[in-house]
Amino acid sequence: MTLPETPAQTRQQDLWRNEIKNNPAAAARDTRLLADYKAPVWINANIHGDEWEGTDAAMRLIRELATTMDPHLLDVLAHTKIVVNVTANPDGRVRVNGRTRLGSTSTATTHLVAAGERRRA
Repeated sequence: MTLPETPAQTRQQDLWRNEIKNNPAAAARDTRLLADYKAPVWINANIHGDEWEGTDAAMRLIRELATTMDPHLLDVLAHTKIVVNVTANPDGRVRVNGRTRLGSTSTATTHLVAAGERRRA
């Protein structure tokens, strides 16, 4: 997730990422890169199928970031590219009954199962 960007801005982000990787000394002196590069942020919500708290929290975070009008969060989205791995083990999550600890069906599980079924079809 990030704020919308034009194709040219996306290409520039890719060029800066390559500069950081291949020539970090030059990247450290590039004032435009330092001001405008969107730092990647990786969020891994869980590893094990029975860790539904992380998955549920990730789904809430995604919803909050996708719908926010909060100036602070918009600033975060303007300067980062956030990648959320909602669950590293969707099969394990479904195997553990696909329910939260409170016994309700999780929205995250519903979406993960539906996505899996579409891929298999």
